[in-house]
Amino acid sequence: TEDRRREETLRRQKSLLERTQKLAGAWEADLQAGEVNWSDRIYEIHEMEPGAEIDLEKGLSFYAPESRERLLEATETLVEEGRPYDLELQIETAEGNRRWIRVAGAPAESPGGPAEGEITKVAGALQDITERKEEKRRRKQVISRVTDGILKVNSEWRVTLVNEQAEAAYGMSEEKMLGRSLWDVFGELEGT
Repeated sequence: TEDRRREETLRRQKSLLERTQKLAGAWEADLQAGEVNWSDRIYEIHEMEPGAEIDLEKGLSFYAPESRERLLEATETLVEEGRPYDLELQIETAEGNRRWIRVAGAPAESPGGPAEGEITKVAGALQDITERKEEKRRRKQVISRVTDGILKVNSEWRVTLVNEQAEAAYGMSEEKMLGRSLWDVFGELEGT
């Protein structure tokens, strides 16, 4: 029957939401009122009890100073130009632990709100990426200790990794090589 179909759809959507919540949390901020709503996952990432009192000012206070500045700039651009953001930033949790997060924000619907086109609410997702950042740092540390020069390329022959020894051996900085085709970096290799 129709009721059963609706119940099944609702059950599937709830299950999907619960699985998604394990990966990232959702948030919404009313910039005029200074109000913030967080999902339970975001409270967990910040090491806070779900439902604890939170407002815009307190939410921003968790960000490391350099990250807070980047977030405020991105939010200003979002409000003025409607351009969403996706940033990797650092926070300090309520328990004093440093974490890397990925936060994305975009304009939110404001039914019956301010003038047409004016952005007063933003919403988005937040994900804890600390483990990924730590793994990347450890891998870079190991590679930097190797005494041979190392270059890594992807399936399109673009340079994705360069260690210091490779920089010295080839007389080029990592910045000059990363993201470029191996053939662009080493033109003399073309056709070999």
